[in-house]
Amino acid sequence: QFLNTADCPEGERVLERSLKAEPSLLAGTKQVDLINVFDADTAPMNHRDSKSQATDGAYADQALVGNSRSIMMWGPYTQLEPGRHLVVYRFKFLDKPKGESACFVDVCHNAFTFSGRRPAAKNIRPLVWNEVAIPVDAPERMKFEFRFWPNGHEVAIDRIYVYKLGSEPGHSVSVMGAVKQTGTYRKQHRDQTVDRLVDAA
Repeated sequence: QFLNTADCPEGERVLERSLKAEPSLLAGTKQVDLINVFDADTAPMNHRDSKSQATDGAYADQALVGNSRSIMMWGPYTQLEPGRHLVVYRFKFLDKPKGESACFVDVCHNAFTFSGRRPAAKNIRPLVWNEVAIPVDAPERMKFEFRFWPNGHEVAIDRIYVYKLGSEPGHSVSVMGAVKQTGTYRKQHRDQTVDRLVDAA
């Protein structure tokens, strides 16, 4: 069952596209609720080395466009309830990315990566919108920030979508279990913070 608390017309389509490569991220899920949507170029999101620009195919009125070699977008320190979530970034590269990883996108807590992805540059097609889902399994009520590093590549960031996943009764699914199956996994303890990174295939 799909719920749309955020009242976003494209919310279900974006979710479906983000799960094409990894349907296992919804294993055991009975209900999905789109609880929030953030335009990348608009407050409460923060950005630098970039500009707002009307971009073909964007759902927002304007996308955030830039090629920063550092962090280009971050925010908004939103609070999520305990349980499983998916945070979906929608973006496209305006040229062919070089190197191994096209970019780095993450969900962080207290300035440390909680879960993130490094999409492989070889799998990125320029001028095609990508929907990348990041699993977040919050053990308690926590504040999270969404961040994007384009690694110097020219990129347009459209929106960030936050989905709450509801499990079937009696069916508890660990998002980290799904993460381990989809790529490399690194877990570090630093000031009680868990660093979770996934390298997209």
